[in-house]
Amino acid sequence: MQRDNLYHEIEHLNSKGDNKTTIPVSLEIGEESEISNLKIQARILWPALGFPSVISPNSSSSSSPMLDGDACKCICVLLLSNQKYLSKEDAAKYLRYVPWEERSRRHIPAGQTGSFAASDIQVRNELPGPKLTIPGWKDLHGTGISFGGDREGENGIAVKLANYVKNFYSKNGLQYLHEIRVFEKVSAQLKEGQYNLFWNSENLKENAPSAEIKLLLDQYALPKRQNTEL
Repeated sequence: MQRDNLYHEIEHLNSKGDNKTTIPVSLEIGEESEISNLKIQARILWPALGFPSVISPNSSSSSSPMLDGDACKCICVLLLSNQKYLSKEDAAKYLRYVPWEERSRRHIPAGQTGSFAASDIQVRNELPGPKLTIPGWKDLHGTGISFGGDREGENGIAVKLANYVKNFYSKNGLQYLHEIRVFEKVSAQLKEGQYNLFWNSENLKENAPSAEIKLLLDQYALPKRQNTEL
């Protein structure tokens, strides 16, 4: 999986060492919830360009992607949204994928190729926890985040989310962290190749910018340009 990004937004750090996070076995993640009627805005932070492939999914696996899966075995997404709690139904409503050569797609109806069912997904929310942020790993530049690991924290990803990026999105209403994982057997259904993950647009026009890019254009690029022209 890859992401079509305007610029790099997270600092990639070594996923090994003391930053390993253990996920409790008793964790309940988005199991029973009705889909929200609210429009959910989000910004996918990971995967980004250069994201390592899902290399070893097991088509017969039925285990929990949050407890027994990891970023090597299943599709794994880190994102910011405007909702404190994101259910698996919410995630299925918006998360989409296309082959890399079709990355200009902005909208795919539910139930069509490129969409996921709620039963394909589990969601881990920053609140109420267990938290994605790493306790004690915070400095003037950013906050450490750990995701993608199994219940023992193996094969996880540790990154630092820059304060500048976090504050920019928080100011625009995207302040809540979530991790989405797709079941291993569903991840294995994708044929070998490169894919683009995106947040489904409410706008059916395919030639319009995605909501993510429009936010960057309106709230980042345009103000920067105006300040330069002054």
